[in-house]
Amino acid sequence: MTDDLGSVTTFESAAQFRTGYLVQDSYKVLTIDDEPGFRENISDYLEDLGYTVVGAPDGETGWRMIENESPDLILCDLRMPKMNGLDFLAKVRESAIEIPIIIISGKGILSDAVLAMKLGAVDYLQKPIIDLDQLGDAVNRAFEKKYSAKFGKQIESDLTIDFGQSDATLNSTDNSNNYERALRESEARYRTIFESTTDAFLLLSDDQVIDCNKRALEIFRCTREALLGKSFYALSASQSGDEQEDYLFARSNIEMAQQGSPRIFEWHNRRLTGEVFTTEISLSRLATFENAPLLVVVRDTTERKRLENQLNHSQKMEAIGRLAAGVAHDFNNLITVIWGNAEIVKMRYQTNQKLCGDLDVIIETAYRATNLTRQLLVYSRKEYFEPKINNLNSVLDNLDKMLRRVIGEDIDLTIKKTADIGNTLVDAGMIEQAIVNICINARDAMPQGGLLTIKTRETNLPGDYIPTIPEFLPRDCVAVDISDTGTGIPKDILDKIFEPFFTTKDASKGTGLGLSNVYGIVKQNRGDIKVESIIRKGTTFTIYLPLATGNIEVMEEDDDVADNLLGVEKIMIVEDDKQVADLVQKMMKRFGYEITLIKRGDEALEILKESADKFDMVVSDVVLPKVSGVELAKYIREHNPDVKVLLISGYTDDSLAHYGLDETVHTLIRKPFHLSVLIKKIREMLDAVDA
Repeated sequence: MTDDLGSVTTFESAAQFRTGYLVQDSYKVLTIDDEPGFRENISDYLEDLGYTVVGAPDGETGWRMIENESPDLILCDLRMPKMNGLDFLAKVRESAIEIPIIIISGKGILSDAVLAMKLGAVDYLQKPIIDLDQLGDAVNRAFEKKYSAKFGKQIESDLTIDFGQSDATLNSTDNSNNYERALRESEARYRTIFESTTDAFLLLSDDQVIDCNKRALEIFRCTREALLGKSFYALSASQSGDEQEDYLFARSNIEMAQQGSPRIFEWHNRRLTGEVFTTEISLSRLATFENAPLLVVVRDTTERKRLENQLNHSQKMEAIGRLAAGVAHDFNNLITVIWGNAEIVKMRYQTNQKLCGDLDVIIETAYRATNLTRQLLVYSRKEYFEPKINNLNSVLDNLDKMLRRVIGEDIDLTIKKTADIGNTLVDAGMIEQAIVNICINARDAMPQGGLLTIKTRETNLPGDYIPTIPEFLPRDCVAVDISDTGTGIPKDILDKIFEPFFTTKDASKGTGLGLSNVYGIVKQNRGDIKVESIIRKGTTFTIYLPLATGNIEVMEEDDDVADNLLGVEKIMIVEDDKQVADLVQKMMKRFGYEITLIKRGDEALEILKESADKFDMVVSDVVLPKVSGVELAKYIREHNPDVKVLLISGYTDDSLAHYGLDETVHTLIRKPFHLSVLIKKIREMLDAVDA
């Protein structure tokens, strides 16, 4: 017997057709899937059952193979390059080719299953197929559906029940009942899919909703009665700002779907409550006859878009972070040179008070520049954490001028510092950044101007205090209150303001990272933060930081460098930045040390291999051409442990970790540094007695 495509199909008996797997000697199966491994597994299984199997990597290739290979059955993936499974189904249906098609997909989305079945698929299987016999059963069912009509008479004659002396043959009424029961089961199955999917399903006839599922009522926030009869356009919101353009775009997609070409596009829908939300729309015609209803699948993509925006923000911040880290390294080298040379000149002309006063301005400005670099790194989340004993009053003194520039002249800034408040162990640069971020938020909340008040105080938090940051333990604290007279924060979003990317500002005005950075900074400094807000009255942020004992580290003047820092030891300096290298060499020679200056890590390593015992110490940058400072330190530790190693770097922690730096093993001074700090550390290490 010959099927529609010319393949010869033979059956040993109708009973053999009905039971077990069919006689497959002449059956050819076309598998279309872009995963070679999956195609190979399916081919091996079906060939073991006796099928002939051919494969195609995409829908376009599979379409061409239909004519050349004349398959009896097609197994088709849903998502493939060039032509996806739904487009393939639509093309097969338009061409009136009667080949059963089974869709196999890894996504498991019910709306896809419904669309595939409506487009003519005989079955839908989900990857991974753990039990391949499920595939065998599906293939068997597909062939039964195709060939049972041709062998109806033979099958019916075999369905004979022997009652002793007479045979009873199932009549046409029995068959009709079976078909009706199968139809009811099929309708029930599709209704279950229709109602249980997580996407909204609408049936459109003449552009009006004639049926919908429960999910559609949830998405559009309405009753069935309110939704039925609505047009697709009444449920839409402007996509481009041009309503006529939006209408034409939607109209063209609907017309193409009515002609049998499924459409998928992004859209803006409007709930019946007026709220606009982003969606993905799928349109497909349910039958081949003219004016057949359209199935509209509405997928709410609001959450997906939010996550995509977060990812975009994260990628942007990562790019900013990489840029900031690179800029900070170069900037730190420049500051080191400016700062260091100013210190050397000051040491040389100590008696010239006017000159020394000018040099102090340069040194102080360089110090402020280091904090600016730190703030840039905090913003990009590439900062290193360096807690020291600090006083909040001093932190505000450093910020005063910057804050007045940031908030503008139309906002009246008042700073109230409680005298003699205790100290706290924090990274001052990070706390400055947190205060700046809060003040920027306050500025944006007062577009017409207003009052901004910053106040420091000491407080004792009771044991029943409930912290915002769970790890925080109530104790004696210093606090800074930052209050504005702005618009206030609504109560329903007050608990979300510290979430990354959460913002009520326009995209051009905020990323939603300012307050999340504040939260992270306060948490890293073992503190807590509270917010109180009244609409149209203003907002107060309070940062609590634990009191700490100890004295604030005072930067020593260069003329305090004592004679006991002088030395005669031989020191190798390995630094690829010429200006930094010259500065360090100049300073070290001033204190009597014998210096060998090397610019490359590989050159330094070769010298150390030949004559490491000639040096008492190696001072090396971490990031060097060819061989890093960490590698030099490792070689010295293994072969010449008596030689001291001091590493210096202007890079951030994550960059240094890439080079294997471990501050529990290596001694590190960060650029920019005071030359007095460098000299003291070198002398300290040289005088240390190894355990």
